[in-house]
Amino acid sequence: MKITKRFLDQLAPSSRDNFYFDEGLTGFGVKVTKGGKKNFIVQARIEGVARRFTIGEYGRPWSLDQAKDAAVQLLAEVSKGNDPRTAKKPGKKRSS
Repeated sequence: MKITKRFLDQLAPSSRDNFYFDEGLTGFGVKVTKGGKKNFIVQARIEGVARRFTIGEYGRPWSLDQAKDAAVQLLAEVSKGNDPRTAKKPGKKRSS
């Protein structure tokens, strides 16, 4: 399926969390929680282990286009062999 604004607006919560993935950008998707939150996610394999990264909630402040741009950046890091969770964060020093 192709994730579009119309598709996102029509998603409704159910008795469990549901995941929907975009056919155009592998690994990019949306998680709809039981409470109705719609969170953009990226799913990828790092060293053979499946990892899921949350980008942010749809509409507050993430638009579909912004989330796709962030997903492309995350997937680019993963393709380089980097784990975005362990990347050095700005302003933090690593201890020796």
